[in-house]
Amino acid sequence: MGPDYEKYRPLLGDFDLSEEQKDDLLKAMWSIMDSFVDRAFGDDPVQQVVCKEDFGKDSEKLGVADSDEVKSKNSSKKKDHKDLKP
Repeated sequence: MGPDYEKYRPLLGDFDLSEEQKDDLLKAMWSIMDSFVDRAFGDDPVQQVVCKEDFGKDSEKLGVADSDEVKSKNSSKKKDHKDLKP
């Protein structure tokens, strides 16, 4: 699913852009918004990997299938990210 270019292109009328540039901008903005929605609903690939690592094989014991949404047991704790590399 992507943006409705005809609907949103007029919103970029004040910018000095070609139709192709407007479409590229709309596609980029749509991708950013889509990423925010994925993160909000736990569908972000990084969140899914972290959840699998946190629960590991325990998810099988809990009856949680791979396709089910699983929240990290550490998600409510504030994490120190000093060990992350830029």
